[in-house]
Amino acid sequence: MIQTQLKPEQLARQYIDKHLQATGWKSLKQYDKVPSNGFYYLPEEEVNGKFADYVLYINGKHWAIVEAKKEGSENVEHALVQAIERYAKPMRLHYVYAANTKLDKWSNTIINLIFRDLRVKDSRSRELFTFHTPSALELLETYDLDNSSKQLVENPATEVKGGLRYYQADAINAIDKAIHDKKQKMLLHMATGTGKTRTIVELVYRFLSTHPKRFKRILFLVDRRELANQAVTAFATFNALPGKKFDEVYEVYCDRIPSDEENKIKLNSKLMSPTKISNPKEGDAHVYVTTIQRLYQQITGRSTFRNDEDEDEMEWEDKPIEYNPKIPIDAFDLIISDECHRSIYNEWEIVLKYFDAVQVGLTATPTGKTFVFFDRNLVYRYGLQQAINDGYLVDYDVVKIKTKSTKEGAYIPKKQRLLIKDKQTGYCDEEFADEDIKINVDDLERDLTIPDRLRKLVSEFKKYYKPGQKTLVFAKNDNEKGSHADALVEAFREELGLGNDKVFKITYRCGKDARTQIRKFRNSIDEAWIIVTVDMLSTGVDIPKIENIIFDRAVQSRVLFEQMMGRGTRLCKEISKTSPTVQS
Repeated sequence: MIQTQLKPEQLARQYIDKHLQATGWKSLKQYDKVPSNGFYYLPEEEVNGKFADYVLYINGKHWAIVEAKKEGSENVEHALVQAIERYAKPMRLHYVYAANTKLDKWSNTIINLIFRDLRVKDSRSRELFTFHTPSALELLETYDLDNSSKQLVENPATEVKGGLRYYQADAINAIDKAIHDKKQKMLLHMATGTGKTRTIVELVYRFLSTHPKRFKRILFLVDRRELANQAVTAFATFNALPGKKFDEVYEVYCDRIPSDEENKIKLNSKLMSPTKISNPKEGDAHVYVTTIQRLYQQITGRSTFRNDEDEDEMEWEDKPIEYNPKIPIDAFDLIISDECHRSIYNEWEIVLKYFDAVQVGLTATPTGKTFVFFDRNLVYRYGLQQAINDGYLVDYDVVKIKTKSTKEGAYIPKKQRLLIKDKQTGYCDEEFADEDIKINVDDLERDLTIPDRLRKLVSEFKKYYKPGQKTLVFAKNDNEKGSHADALVEAFREELGLGNDKVFKITYRCGKDARTQIRKFRNSIDEAWIIVTVDMLSTGVDIPKIENIIFDRAVQSRVLFEQMMGRGTRLCKEISKTSPTVQS
């Protein structure tokens, strides 16, 4: 049997048909009569003697144009212009698409699709993952984008004594201006501890209450379950109207209702209903707080997480995302990515690229890749030094501790007694060195633990430590068969004479107990706890009472180091905190 190979334009149309049908449009044949009810696309409709590749219909009315081109034959941007002049303007249509095919990073043929909304003055085309759903195009017709954007800049946010700080108001106004200037992506850089979440809650409330015809369905995206809980709590504590919190005025959805045992805060948040995402209604106005891992799971249909640890530690899969009708690309008008330098790490950006929405990225530590993803559109920056100068963060004093083994590498003399631990079984056996053994500095605490070195580190720390100070210690690892974290815990207990209740570790190996311990560490008033961690407390944990930070590990990433330092730079009037001590 001889197979007929499709021509390039036929191949492009095949992909266009597939995507139109997947997003809820039913196919008709050329010259078919269009039904008065339903969502249809008609190919090759004649317009002034020329034939439009596709015309989209909603309840019998012309609604949008799709121009199809073969791969590489013509720039889709030019095709869009052609479709506007030939078909959209004569037919007085607002929505225009142009499409062909291209190869993705896995060498798969995919649709190459751009879109333009002609209702918006000086509108710009943008790339889409797939077509909008019919209900989304209906909803879009109810949005007054130009007037809403104008209102944003004509009613700026202002500093409020005891509330919004000057730089938070400036950040909001910078985002408003970027939206007015037709920016689709924007980046907000604010130092850790300066109130990014507070700023964004204020921004979201302004959008929903003042500009309901611009942003209605808002996604607040994080990459840690703990950050999701903090965001839900932030909405529950924000005074929206006299006597009413944000989540009493507008619906706040999440995947799991956080426990309120920590602050006894009344939470009015609800579990997200799938229909709220898959089938939005005109009156819908809500905020959905979730993690990027869970959203990836919902799009791809990956199995359910067993616990928070599974969710936080889930790794991105190196394969493309397929369109899921239950999660349309138009599910949200605005996406806010908290800690966005991590949201696009390891290609998580594939989730953000799935949706057609205005996107605001928040970060204290932007990277080059972060700038690129957000179109290098840094709308506002409030850095660490400025926050310190303004008195909103505390500076830190650095103390370096150098032992001989750290500076020169460990040296095990001949005939020295040592314990050899089998990494597979954990069994320890006593041996004596047959000859002098030189150990590289990089191997310390990974392959070789020197208790005296750790005791020396703690002994030096005692010179600066004051009883009652909360202290956070960053270890190299917490491996099951040989834990640097455990060795540090033991050294602090022995050298400072503290018991198990005062010195312990908080790592992912602690399971569900980790979050209980974090709450105790954060909320205790008079207890002097020393916590050893690896990465779990490096980001997303707000504990202003931390006064000492110790690094017994090398931190190669500037971004990670600044995040770790941010655990100690927050102000705390309760303890008259002026600056944390940092030891390395």
